Amino acid sequence: MNLIPDAPTRERTSYFWSCLTLQDNCPFFSSADPNLYYFGITLLSLYIGFVLMILADLKFYWSVDHLQRQIDYYVNLVRKKVKQVQSDQRRLMSTQERTENQLKRSEECKHMVTGIRGALATGDPQQLNALTAYFVDTRPLNKNTWNVSENIVNFSPE
Repeated sequence: MNLIPDAPTRERTSYFWSCLTLQDNCPFFSSADPNLYYFGITLLSLYIGFVLMILADLKFYWSVDHLQRQIDYYVNLVRKKVKQVQSDQRRLMSTQERTENQLKRSEECKHMVTGIRGALATGDPQQLNALTAYFVDTRPLNKNTWNVSENIVNFSPE
């Protein structure tokens, strides 16, 4: 018992779709009220303005994101270079310390050799005994003749 007769259904398109496809039933193209035409143009320009602002904003954030990636890359590059310089400096300092120790030991040995030559030239055995007693190696002797930490061959008697 349907009291409403079956009316033929007709699909009606929305006003938005009508205006988007520029059909005749768009209310903004009405000749009855020309103000609607200007209102439609204003509304369309606002939509275009919003779309342009969104696109410009996205482009700005994309460029900022790219800039941030470049900054991160260069910060990491500088950190890596600083670590390399620090390790090179540590290596250089240990080499410099070893060189200074070898130079000091060489100066001591040169002084001892000069003293022994002088004592041998004079022919005085007491002076030679005094020199050899004075220049005693104070480093502890180990059974290994290769000193690993200093990379020096130790030729002193064990």
